[in-house]
Amino acid sequence: MINSIKIVNFRGFEETKLEGCRRINVVVGGNGSGKTALLEALFTVAGQSPEVVLRLRQWRGYEGAFSGVPRHVEDAMWRDLFYKLDKRKIASISISGSGVHNRSVTVSYGQASDLLIPIDQSLDASDGVYSAPVTFEWTAPNGVVARITPQIVNGQLSLPPAPSVLFETFFFAANQPVSATETVTRFSTLSRLNREQPVVDQFVREFPEVRGLSIQTHAGVPMLFANVTPFSEKVPLNIVSGGINKLAALLSTVCYLKRSIVLIDEIENGFYFERLPAVWRSLATLADGSDCQIFATTHSAECLRAAAEALDPNKYTLIQAIREGSASRLLISGGEDAREAISGGLEVRR
Repeated sequence: MINSIKIVNFRGFEETKLEGCRRINVVVGGNGSGKTALLEALFTVAGQSPEVVLRLRQWRGYEGAFSGVPRHVEDAMWRDLFYKLDKRKIASISISGSGVHNRSVTVSYGQASDLLIPIDQSLDASDGVYSAPVTFEWTAPNGVVARITPQIVNGQLSLPPAPSVLFETFFFAANQPVSATETVTRFSTLSRLNREQPVVDQFVREFPEVRGLSIQTHAGVPMLFANVTPFSEKVPLNIVSGGINKLAALLSTVCYLKRSIVLIDEIENGFYFERLPAVWRSLATLADGSDCQIFATTHSAECLRAAAEALDPNKYTLIQAIREGSASRLLISGGEDAREAISGGLEVRR
């Protein structure tokens, strides 16, 4: 798993470091404190192409299409990665841990004279190949460095790949619906490999009204169905409950690949507060079984109390994102101290 994280000049972080991450890491803090930015940093360092940054933009609510002068498009795509939007400095993210979980990335801008120079000087501003001013450098566990400079080729962005990653990272964005297609695909893979039973067992144990899960076609479309009391036939899971549907997506993802990292922004969304202990218990059980690590943000005091109640204090941490002036920093506490603080009624979300 990831044990330590260092972030420099990325988003709202000038420089911050975490040591002692565990199986489940619960991230709290006020609006704009850096909770989501921490998840984005992890997703970026584990990426295989600058394309991951474009996905982060969409999850933040930006439009997917670009138009205008190429130089302005370039700034729109990359500049907000840098602390205080200062592209003169190098942004860097590094993670270290067990085995494959050692990786780093730096993001840097070229000088003004390097910006968007056409390879063929006869081409006008809408054609040809242009080197972007930003460069990504990923360093893999074996020390191999890939230096990637995106290009605009005939008006389209070209993104060469980074070093291959030996672990997968999944991001559940707060403002994006859970993808039914991805959930079905992952559950189907688990079923084909005879590995779906732990997911089903958790549902049956924590939600007695659910007696089983299976993939069925509905109007020709594969969907996840459930045996649910009191229905006499199986029904699509997404009409049973939005929260149960989300949990199926989370649990299927946690079980999908060994040693993966699952990032969940605002984990409490969609869950009734009395369900939250069951959510944490199910995630913790399956994360142990698949050697998966979870980083999840929350604004909810009920969600924090549920975590303190349900999780093994030796297997989780509380990460506090704190905004001080223009910079954010991160503090980490073991589950033992977090449980004591939460149970004692201390406000740990700021």
